[in-house]
Amino acid sequence: MGEKIKIKIESVLSKNKGYQDVLKISDILNGEENIDGTPEDWSYLTYMKNSPITSVDVERSFSEYKNVLTSNRQSFKFENIKKSLIVQCNFQGKIIYKINSKNRYLKKIVYFFRAIKRKL
Repeated sequence: MGEKIKIKIESVLSKNKGYQDVLKISDILNGEENIDGTPEDWSYLTYMKNSPITSVDVERSFSEYKNVLTSNRQSFKFENIKKSLIVQCNFQGKIIYKINSKNRYLKKIVYFFRAIKRKL
């Protein structure tokens, strides 16, 4: 299973030319690669210093999974984990749909309060 995932990731990333540019820029900014021989249209190189590699959706899903797999859940059976994740995904999807249909700023407010709730 792990090999299939690795092949799929490599396939997707090899098709994404922007990802290859970000990797090359990262190497240049870290001093691992020389800037000589790069195209001159890379004037945006300094702006790429803080570009995120992962998407917000991925980070959000990892934090949701982290809440499920905390250390105080010692007797959480696999079937219950599956049900819990289904409920969380369905609940989150309904909230995001309602927010998207009303106001994009409200969406930011909800994410802000979720982040505060996680830190408490």
